[in-house]
Amino acid sequence: MSDIEAVGTDLPRMALSAILDTTEVADMKQELLAAAQAGGGLDVDASAVQRISSLCLQLLVCAKQSFAASGKAELQIVNPSENFTQTASALALADALDIKRVSNG
Repeated sequence: MSDIEAVGTDLPRMALSAILDTTEVADMKQELLAAAQAGGGLDVDASAVQRISSLCLQLLVCAKQSFAASGKAELQIVNPSENFTQTASALALADALDIKRVSNG
């Protein structure tokens, strides 16, 4: 996982790694907490994700809900890879993450 960086005048962006398993959760949580404490929104770039654990997806759902509850900022998933989208859909988390489903055929 990479650090959060500001991209032009857009929201800060956090790029997700290709493989997000349970060993990544603690670092991911710290980055999301730092972004939430900064008070602005956050774009989470999921374009490189090849594999993501259910725990990492659940953390993203919780973070998205926390950002929304603050009323000050929004967390959005941008450029989700097909694997990210398929995993989120299979776990019934696509709607909670506001991403489109990928059809199986």
